Order: sequence, then C-alpha cells, then structure tokens
Amino acid sequence: SVAARVDLRDGADIVLSAANPDSETRLLKWKPLNGAPSAIRVGPESNTEIARLKLAANTALKLDGDVQKGVAEAIPVSLSSRFLSTSPILPKNMTVDGGLTEWTTPPLIEFSELREVTIGDAEVDHWMRYPAQVWIAADDEALVLAGSVSKEKRGWFQTNPGVAQYNQDSVELFLRLLPCEVNWIDPVYQRGDVKLSLGQDSRNASSRYVHIDKGSDCVNGDLIEFAFANLEFGQGYTFEARMPWRAFPLLKGTKPPMLGFDISLNLSEEGNARTMQYTWSGDSDNWVRTNSFGMLRIT
Repeated sequence: SVAARVDLRDGADIVLSAANPDSETRLLKWKPLNGAPSAIRVGPESNTEIARLKLAANTALKLDGDVQKGVAEAIPVSLSSRFLSTSPILPKNMTVDGGLTEWTTPPLIEFSELREVTIGDAEVDHWMRYPAQVWIAADDEALVLAGSVSKEKRGWFQTNPGVAQYNQDSVELFLRLLPCEVNWIDPVYQRGDVKLSLGQDSRNASSRYVHIDKGSDCVNGDLIEFAFANLEFGQGYTFEARMPWRAFPLLKGTKPPMLGFDISLNLSEEGNARTMQYTWSGDSDNWVRTNSFGMLRIT
C-alpha cells in the first residue's frame, strides 16, 4: 500500500512511502511529474520512503507523479501544501468584536499571489489595490484568527447567514485535527477533517451562524466566537474568531502541535452572489478535496 503521512521530527514534512506486508521484496518505480524516475526496493514486511515533500514557510510546494507497482498498476499521487507557524503571542485584553485594534504584530498571511484568487478574475496589481491579510495566534486555550479584506464597491455585506452564507462576505475554515493519522494522498475528508463557515448578518449583528459542512461530529459550533465589522478605512470587512480547543472533541481540550489548515475569504460586491474568493493553500475544490490543505504548527 502507498500512503503519504506527516513527519514532525524535522520541521514539517509529508512523506510518501510504501508498505510491503509480503515476505518477498517488491520493486516499485516512482515517476514524478517533473524529474527523473527512480526504482525503489521495498523489503518484506517493511515501510520504505519513496519521496518527501519538505515544507517551507509560506511556500506552496507540490508532490505529483505515479507510483508504478507492476506492469499495469499505477497509483497517482497529487498533493500540494504550505506551512506556517502560529504566533505564540495573543493580543492583550482581546475581545472578539471583529475589529483589529489589538492586532499590532504583522499578519501571518498576506495574500500576494494571483493563484490565491480561487474564484473570480484578478488583474496583476490586484493585491496592491485590494490587500487581504490574516492573523493567527494560539495559546493553551484556543486558536484565534483575525483578518482584513479590502473590496472595490462596498463594505461588509451579508444578508443570508446560514447554509448559503458563502455567497456573500464570509470566512471558510478547513481543519485537519489529526494530521499525523490520515493519508494525505487520499483526497476525501477523513476522520478529524472539518470544513465550516462563519457568517454574520450585516444588518443585524446579533444574527450569526456557524455552518459545519464536514466533520459535524468533530466540532461544537456553539463554542466558537466570531464577529465581523466594516473595514475602518475604505471598502471591505474585518473579522475575528476564537475557537477553543475544547470545541473539538478529538483534541480532548488540549493544544495540538500541528493542524492541517486552510482558510478561504469570500467577497460579495453585488446581490446574492460571490464575486471573489481568496484561498491560502488550496483551491475552490477544498470543499470536496483535502489534498491541498496547508499545515499550521501551533507554537
């Protein structure tokens, strides 16, 4: 069998390996999409490394190719990921009100590549005109996020908090609670994988909704605090969210060393339609495919 697992011993690596339960050595061939193929002998009852995706801070890296098991059988491998370490410093006297006055450190994510515009069209100078930033911090109690999203035509707009809130200004979060226990080349949602969205009515701030699309048995949305607000200067919105570790039963109330992680920021400029989406690591298929999730080290 072939699987991709997380190795935390030296940074944050995703290791592609083959397990051979047989009593005889098997010969595999790794055929990367870019690069020379290599033959690999997998000994009896052993697990042998085939390739390694060594993640670097905030850099998108890919592992693509085929593992040839025999004359006709090949296992396709396609995954990509990015890596970040959270800030260990939470804002002092923080209140979850959607404003950013407490966030005085540089943002952890500053969108700057056109590939990060996963829905909609963007010009080359898009990020200069409409910057988007995300802050992430953690302590023993919770994971905390904040963000700032500039828009062209109007401020914070959400009139339909609920299942379809992604069509207006909202935030989607993708969490892999058990990153060391899943097979990263399998694109389906696995045990401990969560996809949720946050939406708040811009006409009635008390109307807020946590929609859990995937992993509803792995998260208690009632424990998540969040708020949106208008961007202080110009058009757009800001947000804050606090997710206590106890909101995720699989974590048993303790801070994990690592999470699979991604974030999408949704923008609506007109009516009931999403005009743009920004995604840090993956793409617009994150809602059905997990093999582009990033990695977040909890420092």
